[in-house]
Amino acid sequence: MVSAQIRAGDDLRQAVARATALTDLQALRPQLSAWSTRNEHVLVKVFGEPERQAYRLTSSPALAAPGVEAQRAQLERRADSRLRYLQGAATRIGLAEEMADNAV
Repeated sequence: MVSAQIRAGDDLRQAVARATALTDLQALRPQLSAWSTRNEHVLVKVFGEPERQAYRLTSSPALAAPGVEAQRAQLERRADSRLRYLQGAATRIGLAEEMADNAV
């Protein structure tokens, strides 16, 4: 589940990087929001409810940014920080599985 969210986030991050117009970025905002909501659901399912708050603290709130470049940079930072969080979660899962295998 986490791996699928990482792949989806990578795709979204690339779409943000390719955006050249304000309308492109405006169309990507709801996609980023939906992806983030799905991330929360997956993280809660895997780690429990406290993970939701930890995930939400990964990036600063969106602020008004003048111009396409500034808005693209802001969306890229948000996507990057959330991707890093998911990658960290995947690492924690891998370590837990490894520890469980070694305990047997």
